[in-house]
Formats: sequence, structure tokens, C-alpha cells
Amino acid sequence: MAPVVLIISLRHCVVKSDRLLAAKLTLEPVVSIQGAVVYGDGVGGYMYGSPAASSFYDPSAQEVETVKALGGTLGTSINAGAGTVNLVYGIATADWDDAEAAGLSVENQNEMFQSAYVNYIWEPIKDVSYGIEVGHHSREVVSGAEGSAVRFQAMAMYKF
Repeated sequence: MAPVVLIISLRHCVVKSDRLLAAKLTLEPVVSIQGAVVYGDGVGGYMYGSPAASSFYDPSAQEVETVKALGGTLGTSINAGAGTVNLVYGIATADWDDAEAAGLSVENQNEMFQSAYVNYIWEPIKDVSYGIEVGHHSREVVSGAEGSAVRFQAMAMYKF
């Protein structure tokens, strides 16, 4: 039977609360599938790829209010030759409705980030790794304007 790793995290404090569900399924010996879903109220930068700050100031209520955010990733890793091919998709959204209702100008605030990428990382000799990656990244702001970019990267790493 293939090993399954499941992680559940529920946290709450005065300024933020979040929920995390992550899982990894290893299909021996060459393939694994992993994913995660995160939801939070005030998580901001605590969530990787979050498009929003954790909070905003509501001048009419004279209070700091939190921004709700939702994100998820899904990926697969496939052993190939001396390395591993990784295919990944991720999305993160922020809900600015409360800030807009408070009268703040939010049309240029980031509302959604998306990324899809593929990379190959290999270790030709012990403690030396190389990698190449291409990714497509996009964002949308509250007004509906959007943009995207394609990024190519390479790396060399020595572990000592």
C-alpha cells in the first residue's frame, strides 16, 4: 500500500486564524502527488503566495479588520534519470469586500495570484545539484485588470 501523509492544522489567535489541510501520496517508487489548501482570516504573509496584507484599518469603525484569504497547491514529483521532474499549480485569493464596504479604495489591490511551473532537479554527484525551471505566473486585481509573466530559472547548489 502506498504511504499517505496527512497534515491538519487549526490555529487561532487574536489577530489571525487559519486552517491548513495538506496531504502527500507516494506511489512507489517513482511518483508522488502532494497538495494543500489553506484558509485564513488575517493570514496575509503567513500564507505562501498570499496576494494581500493580513489586515486594513477601517476609519469609520476605528478598528483594524482582517482580510480573508484562500490558497491551494497541487503538484506531482516524478523520478526521471538522475533527478526529479516536478509539476506544480498554485492559486491564492484575497477577499477585499469588507475593505470596500468600509469605503476604502481597493480597485488596485491584488485579489488573485496563480502559478504553474515545471522543473527538473538532478544530482549528478553527491552533494551537487542542478536545476532548471519554467513558470507561468499571473495576477488579477480587484478592478479586474490582470497581468502575467513567464519566468525561466536555473540553479546550481553545493551542500556542505
